Amino acid sequence: MKSKKGRVFKDRSNKKVKYDTHQLKSDRKTKTKKNYPYHAAGRVWTIKEIEISTQEDGTQSISQIELEKIHRDISFLLCTSNEILTGIQLDFLCLFTRVRNVQLAKNIERSEASISQWRKGNTKIDLGFSLVLKLYFFSLIFKGEEHINLESLLHASNYKFEKLAIAS
Repeated sequence: MKSKKGRVFKDRSNKKVKYDTHQLKSDRKTKTKKNYPYHAAGRVWTIKEIEISTQEDGTQSISQIELEKIHRDISFLLCTSNEILTGIQLDFLCLFTRVRNVQLAKNIERSEASISQWRKGNTKIDLGFSLVLKLYFFSLIFKGEEHINLESLLHASNYKFEKLAIAS
């Protein structure tokens, strides 16, 4: 039984890392690595512990399940941070959730061109829309809400702004 090929990236140590879930267990050796540097959303995240498999040809791979957990954790940190969302972070969230520019533009009532400019980093995201975007992706990823509109997000963001004002 042949395995399907996955995407190949280079990690920080310049080794090829293959993200593949279809390799047979007998074809690989699995090691647990600690404090693994993982590049995503414009920065390097330190993964406390990760399972990395090495194929016979020396290619390393991370399971799809492990990647989903890592990306979900990164998404949580991005959506709950106090920093304004950057274009690279927005791009990460869109790719992770498979949200296209058209869908996002419709849901937050912005033009598709604005979303595209934000994702490319050509235009900065202002504080208000950063909060709306974070709430949108948080609702999508962690609450499982599929039909999210601007009105519900603004209601939630007004509540969050009130909590921030009280805390200040």
